[in-house]
Amino acid sequence: MSTQVSSKPSTAAPSAAALSSLLVFTAGCVAGGNLLWSIYRRQTRVERVYKMIDEINATDPRTPPQELDYGRWMTKTLSRYDPNASDIVKMACRGQHVARWRIPRADFPDGKAGYLKWRKTLYAMHANIMREILEKAGSFSNDEIERVAQLVGKQWDLATDLEASSVEDVAALVFLEYNFPTFTEKLNEVDKMVDIIRKTWTKKMSPRGREAALQLSLPPAQAEIVKRALSSSAVATEEAGKDDDA
Repeated sequence: MSTQVSSKPSTAAPSAAALSSLLVFTAGCVAGGNLLWSIYRRQTRVERVYKMIDEINATDPRTPPQELDYGRWMTKTLSRYDPNASDIVKMACRGQHVARWRIPRADFPDGKAGYLKWRKTLYAMHANIMREILEKAGSFSNDEIERVAQLVGKQWDLATDLEASSVEDVAALVFLEYNFPTFTEKLNEVDKMVDIIRKTWTKKMSPRGREAALQLSLPPAQAEIVKRALSSSAVATEEAGKDDDA
């Protein structure tokens, strides 16, 4: 007698273990999808802000447009200095000098008082422009908008504000790597450059930023200036007499 095997698919209900595995798998897919969407959304909104900043800086009348280059140097340096930086720090770095040429130094009196007034006026302008950009970009809370404005407007205490410290470290690194050689040639006053580097080192840079600065490969002339600025006696003297004009 032959035994026939039914070709009909089994209609037995899946086991509880199989259902549990399926639910876990589905939940994992949903969670993974949500995470990827969140990352994509964050990247997209930051890139949108970058684009808006660059569009403004591309109108810099100088050739090449200096602030367009500067903003991109800030982003490049930040990615190396702190790959895990927050969106707030990323946007503050990119917008650090947004539209800076609109308020020339020549519009203010010579001397320290005129210089400080110029800088404060610049900070206020940068903060207002970044507020406008983030509001137009959308997807940002009021707290986020104000935080970015606070960072570019220099409304912070470097001793306690880690995000502000990161932005200032990156700005100092950009100066040393990209602007220092040209600035040195233009100024042509070694003693004054030594003083500028010393103040930048002691008043604006964190220990981590200083460590990163020491890893930079500078031309011999600039490296010698940094060496002089960082001599132990000079730095100790500056640390003992810190003021607010840096």
